Amino acid sequence: MKDKCEYCGKSLKENADLCLNCGKLVKREEKNREQKETTNIERKSENKIPANGKSIAGMVLGIVAATWSFFELLSLSMISPILNELLYYNYYTSGAIIKISFAVGYTLFSLVPSLVGLPLSVIGYNKKKTGKNGSGIILNTVGLAFSLIIYIYIMMCA
Repeated sequence: MKDKCEYCGKSLKENADLCLNCGKLVKREEKNREQKETTNIERKSENKIPANGKSIAGMVLGIVAATWSFFELLSLSMISPILNELLYYNYYTSGAIIKISFAVGYTLFSLVPSLVGLPLSVIGYNKKKTGKNGSGIILNTVGLAFSLIIYIYIMMCA
């Protein structure tokens, strides 16, 4: 890469510190600093986690939450007999505590992934608006909605 002398305009040899035509010193330090700064910026950008990493994690959690809550919905017919048995044989515990404990325990595996995945999907969507991010939001919302429906059903049941 040949540069020109900023004083006389003659071409310089590669990595020359001195112009052979006019004898002036060539200012190389600024160019070296600029090159170092750009390489540092490039290195920092290479070390960053991709913007869509959070949305992918949110989408995976959404798949888990929606799938698990769907299977919980399919098994709703079994909830009422189990809950009646729990309420019948527990004389010393309040019925409300048993219902709350059962509802939380039953919906826990779909509620936690959707509560963690939804913010990740929203953050990923705000950074980079792609299909993966939108589907993560939808899946987490479905998982959360199913979990809340199941929770309400258990609380109203028996």
